[in-house]
Amino acid sequence: MDTKATPDVEKSISSSKLSPADNHDVAHAHVVLIPKPSTHPRDPLSWCQHRKHMILAVLCLASFAGAIAPLSGQLNLADQEKLYNKSKIEESYANSAALAGMAAGPFFFAPIAHRLGRSSVIFWCVACTTVCQIWGAVMTNPKNYIPYVMSRLFAGFFGAVPTVLGPRIVTDLFFLHQRGRAFTVLHMAFLFGTIAGPTFSGFVSAHSFFPVEFWWTVGLLGFTLLCCFFFLEETGFDRLCPATIIMGTFTLISFGFYVGVNALTPVWLQKPVSAGGHNRRPILRPLPQRLSTLLPGTALQQRSLEARV
Repeated sequence: MDTKATPDVEKSISSSKLSPADNHDVAHAHVVLIPKPSTHPRDPLSWCQHRKHMILAVLCLASFAGAIAPLSGQLNLADQEKLYNKSKIEESYANSAALAGMAAGPFFFAPIAHRLGRSSVIFWCVACTTVCQIWGAVMTNPKNYIPYVMSRLFAGFFGAVPTVLGPRIVTDLFFLHQRGRAFTVLHMAFLFGTIAGPTFSGFVSAHSFFPVEFWWTVGLLGFTLLCCFFFLEETGFDRLCPATIIMGTFTLISFGFYVGVNALTPVWLQKPVSAGGHNRRPILRPLPQRLSTLLPGTALQQRSLEARV
């Protein structure tokens, strides 16, 4: 018996035959899609939302873990000072090395990612960051000060890469009107990592020897490595108007200054010796003392000398 399909059935049949790009057009009929998706199965713009969100979640985890690793030893300097027989200022050089690595690593790996692929570079950088955390945790010999600082340098060198390559993957995955929320989620994961690393490590190692603050990050990085291996996909796809170095410059400007200030401020604002601190050359000295030093021979200096006598 001949049956005639109803309009609703015909509509569902026709919509089921649409390509992923056409489905995007139907779902966003009132939105101009920029860039225009293609029908190629390797085009990330034509992937389903679940697939995109899974990749974004893995990127956030990699960015979070990568930011935690180099800064995890930022606060617990007392044990390191006793072990290596160094001052707290000298121990803070490890934090400076970590920040230097975070600044230099992305510049080195960004061009490599164009050749080897972004997902593979992120995977191996997370693996190398894990090795650097183990390296820092086993530096418990008094003669291991220089290797310990080098472990912090390379932890930052590899750990910051997911944060810089992540925005490029977001650009590949999402349309222009969707990128704002994706960028916000990714960057919040990175910012939370820069704060969570020192904070969590401080609680973990409060009553333990300082290598514990590195060992707990090894488990997190190992889990991140598995997620990258199973769920992170390569999103490289040739387009007429690919994103450029502007995204990397934006990330450097918007977060580089914040991370630097957040990491080094505890060192700069250490208490002077007169207030019970350990800083032998305090920056924030009382104003009269600073003026008397800058203006020799003045009445202010004379009163300061009389007060000392």
